[in-house]
Amino acid sequence: MKISAIIKYLNKSYPFNNDLMHNAKIVSFISVLIFLVLLVFQPFDIKSLMFASKMKFMIGFALVTFVSLSFNLLVLPSFLQKMLLNNDWDIKKEIFWNIWILFSVATGYFLYFQYTDIVQISVYQIGTIFLFSAVPISILIVINQNRLLRMNLQSALALNNKLMQKMNLQKTNFTFESEYQQEVLEIDLNALRLVKSANNYIDIYWVENGMLSHKMLRCSLKKAEERLKEFSFIFKCHRTSINNVKYIDKFEGNSQGVKVHLEDLDFSVPVSRNYINELKQLI
Repeated sequence: MKISAIIKYLNKSYPFNNDLMHNAKIVSFISVLIFLVLLVFQPFDIKSLMFASKMKFMIGFALVTFVSLSFNLLVLPSFLQKMLLNNDWDIKKEIFWNIWILFSVATGYFLYFQYTDIVQISVYQIGTIFLFSAVPISILIVINQNRLLRMNLQSALALNNKLMQKMNLQKTNFTFESEYQQEVLEIDLNALRLVKSANNYIDIYWVENGMLSHKMLRCSLKKAEERLKEFSFIFKCHRTSINNVKYIDKFEGNSQGVKVHLEDLDFSVPVSRNYINELKQLI
């Protein structure tokens, strides 16, 4: 892999874990887990200790884990929001962040050994401390990856639900009335694409049985707008046109202004400058 590709990967955006409630649960879980690991595997030659000394050592070790992780996952994110919680967080920073947590946890364990007489420290024990420090960090990484996976799956599910709702819209019959009483047009508004002004007429575009249809009625666009204003997905984007925002395909802009493309239509529709912000919020 080329150096440039590695740098590009490391600079990819990565969500910082700033969910303090979630982190508080993680800190408690890992601290209890560290105590249980010590109880079961009894590293650092604690097997030879008396029961009371052994329990004191394991509880102290778990407390060091709790304090170190609390400082990094609860205190620092609260005080260093601008540095840690901005939109510039990326994979590179996440790696250094985990290395820092590993270093701080290992330092906490080392100081605990230094200031307790329960277990004597040696070069071998220092190496063991560093390796043991990787346990909570590894658990943190796994939990965070699962959290991201769950968040992304939930987002995908929500988007799929919206797509399904779009595909299975409840039928909303609407009748366009002409100034000539005998001439009307009844369609499902969910099939409507565009209502376009044509002098004293309106040109209505809709899809029926997979085919685009359009019909002209003698009616003002203003009158049509008044009757359609109760439907939030119908939006007047220009003085000459009203469209169904559910079928906006894309926008294009040039020196003359912004235009919108609607599904099934082979022409674009202008968007007035006054309506651009409102249209952005609506879609």
